[in-house]
Amino acid sequence: MIHEVMSALQDAIEDYFRGRFDAMDGKILLSGLVDQEGKPLAFEEDNVVITLVNIEREQVLGRSRGLVADGENIPFHLKIWLLFSVPSVEGNYEEALKLISGLISFFQANQSIPGADLGLPSNIEKLTFEYHAEELLGMSNMWGMHGGRYLPSALFKVRIVTFNEDFSAPTGRVKGLGAKIF
Repeated sequence: MIHEVMSALQDAIEDYFRGRFDAMDGKILLSGLVDQEGKPLAFEEDNVVITLVNIEREQVLGRSRGLVADGENIPFHLKIWLLFSVPSVEGNYEEALKLISGLISFFQANQSIPGADLGLPSNIEKLTFEYHAEELLGMSNMWGMHGGRYLPSALFKVRIVTFNEDFSAPTGRVKGLGAKIF
């Protein structure tokens, strides 16, 4: 599900940028920022890099456990934290700032997008986006995890809202409790 959401978001941002910037086809990338040895990856000019930095479970309506007595699972809503960064190549910092501004404009105009509009599976009702302004120390820690060098960037929390479908587990059901577990 996460890959589908990130790929659909990649396509939507590329479509949005196509109307604002020249030659943006293939410039929105899903990637980490460093290789397995911690060395920064080399990117081409004018790339926007989307990096998954965290996954959380969204607690819905106060429910904290995942099963009900009849063996049916409650929906598993996720929050994913995505870092959008623009590596500036050969000192093209001004262009990097334009791309980050365009990205923020995209999310300001699309604070919630129905899953069907992005071509996502029917169990994903919608995605909602929230800009997250991290404090300086938090940003320093995050960039330390991603190679240590700051790039023009924006951090967004993406809520993945799913429909309540039957996600019954094939084995390991809790039986005989007679009441819902919350």
